[in-house]
Amino acid sequence: MKAIGVTCIVVLALATVLLRLNCTVLAQSRAPQNGECVYRLVSDASGTIGTKEAVINSWDAVQAVRAAIKRSAATISFLPADMIKETMRIDASRSLASLEPPAVKKDAARENEDDPAMLAKKLRNPVSSLARISFENNLDFGLSANREGYRYTLNLEPVIPFALNKDWNLISRTRFTLRQQDGVVESTMQTGLGDILQSFFLSPSKAEPVFWGAGATLLIPTATDTRLGTGKFGLGPTIVIGKQHRAWTYGAMVRHIWSVAGHNDRVDVRSTYIQPFVSYTTRSAWTFSLDTESTYDWVGKQWAAPIHFEVAKVVRVTGHPISVGATMACWAATPAGGPQACGVRFTVSPLFSAR
Repeated sequence: MKAIGVTCIVVLALATVLLRLNCTVLAQSRAPQNGECVYRLVSDASGTIGTKEAVINSWDAVQAVRAAIKRSAATISFLPADMIKETMRIDASRSLASLEPPAVKKDAARENEDDPAMLAKKLRNPVSSLARISFENNLDFGLSANREGYRYTLNLEPVIPFALNKDWNLISRTRFTLRQQDGVVESTMQTGLGDILQSFFLSPSKAEPVFWGAGATLLIPTATDTRLGTGKFGLGPTIVIGKQHRAWTYGAMVRHIWSVAGHNDRVDVRSTYIQPFVSYTTRSAWTFSLDTESTYDWVGKQWAAPIHFEVAKVVRVTGHPISVGATMACWAATPAGGPQACGVRFTVSPLFSAR
């Protein structure tokens, strides 16, 4: 009897372990009720409803438990693999949950694009995806033969990028000119519109850190006074190339224009424009830049080369980013009757980041 009692205790211990494992497997699908595993095991073994006391006090019930253990061996043999698969699914879910959701990443990227320092750097890239409108106020002194003339020029230049596809952008740069000058042509004053300069650049959308663009430039004779424009329709190629490295931006823009139509009594247009530039942008969105907007007139064989030193900053006005800057312009070379003294430039540019 002692041997039988010891055997019963060992069998019950094994049965308890097996029942515990069986409950763990069942818990993956639903939470078991109290005593459900014991009741199910005894029911499967004997085919009748039993109780815990019946298992302990009945040798037949012990035999039924042994039979149930044998039948459960197959299920238990597959238990580790099932647990591993479930663990892998849980770990995968946790890994995905730990990753940042795409919406959050998108919002973070948008905030990065709207950062004032980032906008200030994009502003220095002529073919960036940053849309903006520049109001450029220029005031030059010391014109005409007696050096008493002056000229005020307002250049309104919207820059609009168009996404052709995921790889290429088309950047439109249009310059409208409003000019007032006094004492430049004898002792007269002229006020009105100048010629329109339209440029198109085809540029790769993912050109970093080196950027470039190539296209065409159109000269449209829209001047309201013959002394404020060329009176010629012209066109020619244009190209820009540069690089942005950390806080630095440097490069050059070049274009050439030939006149192809217009008034026969006006001088032909054959001019080359060269603009090398370099700028440094701080983390607080301050930009210090140096460039020269040099133009060589192949007909008159003379240079016009102003050198510009600019200080600009991107600020927010009612939450909208705007770049404001001041420039000192001094002439390294000037055509006959052109400005001799240094001039000034004030620029205001509302910025519109890409969405």
